[in-house]
Amino acid sequence: MAVLHDLICSACEEVVVDASSTGIGTFCRCGNGTLEIFYGNWGKRKATPFDPALRTVVYEHPGTKKIIYPGRNDAEMPERYRVQGYERIELKSLSEVDRFSKKHGLVNEAAHYNRGNSYDHERGRR
Repeated sequence: MAVLHDLICSACEEVVVDASSTGIGTFCRCGNGTLEIFYGNWGKRKATPFDPALRTVVYEHPGTKKIIYPGRNDAEMPERYRVQGYERIELKSLSEVDRFSKKHGLVNEAAHYNRGNSYDHERGRR
């Protein structure tokens, strides 16, 4: 049974999306190279910037590295935090959120869990 892969030509680097695995090793249309599995750099897809209204905001103290999570990302930083030396940090893409989460041992629930389509075994489908 064939499996679908993205394939790339070893010569012209043309990418064939969702090709059958039986095509691995066959000649490309250019006639100069063979098709290989394209592993790609999928991390670049996550670098797409968020809409400014959806950005994640945290307040970080540069000296102590203490993090404060505001209730809203569109509100101004309270003066009491500004006086203490906190800086407002906007995480503008999913890759920045993932990097921040990994550094601080957190998980971004909205990005990594689907809360709306789960199946509840006790109550049936939601």
